[in-house]
Order: sequence, then C-alpha cells, then structure tokens
Amino acid sequence: FYTGMRRQEFHRLTWDDVDIKKRAIFVRDSAKNKRGSIKPINTPLLNMLSTVVDRVGRICPYIGADTPTKKMRSVSRISGIDVSPLILRKTFASFLLDHNVSRAIISTLLGHSGDSVAERHYLSPLHSTLVQIVEECLPDLSTRLSG
Repeated sequence: FYTGMRRQEFHRLTWDDVDIKKRAIFVRDSAKNKRGSIKPINTPLLNMLSTVVDRVGRICPYIGADTPTKKMRSVSRISGIDVSPLILRKTFASFLLDHNVSRAIISTLLGHSGDSVAERHYLSPLHSTLVQIVEECLPDLSTRLSG
C-alpha cells in the first residue's frame, strides 16, 4: 500500500534494494518498464521496515510469486474485505489523487512513463471523496420544493 509497487516488483525485492537511511527502495528492472524506479519510504513504512531484525535475502518470504496473492485472497474470504496487490496499488493511487497530488507525480510513483496508463487503470477518486463533492456542491432541493 505505501509504495504502489506491482506484485512482481515486491516479490523480487531484496534487502539490498532498501536504503533505510536514504528512505528509498530501488526497484530494479521492472517487468513492465525495463528501467527500474526508486520508491520513497514514508514514516509508517520506515517504522515497519525498522522492526525487521534479520535483513538478509528477499523481503517477501514466500516461494512462489502468486503466494502473497493467495494469502490475500484467503484474508479476503475470511474478512469479507476485497484485497489484492492490484487493489492496494489502485488504493495507493486513489489516496494520492484525493490529496491533490498531480497525475504526473502519481504516474512516476507507480512506475509509468506517462500519465495515460495511470489515468485509465489507477486514478479514480475514493467513494468518500465523491460523497463529499456531491454533498458540498449540490443544493438541498427538498427545502425549495416543499415551500
């Protein structure tokens, strides 16, 4: 959630790719963009990463690339909350959009070379934002109709 990483990027991530002092994660040669990227580490993620004592090898301890997704599906079934790596990635983008972060910056954080892919697949406002907008922008007609 805190990085917007693709499932495959997270699965390949090793502790050698994490620089806690610089607050950066180096995503090497992504399957999608072939050039890699640098993900900033925010304070909540920094706190989580700092609790790990044994920082050797892969960050994701699972063997198969689909295993984290399978674990999330299991959590989804038990909790009734739909969660997957893709949903976390989309939520990452939506939270940034709802905080008025530019589409260009969101695209960069997602590892896209342009805005068009992010625009089509990731950038949609959160439902709570839509409710707030219609609440603030549309008048209450019931008071006008009853008088």
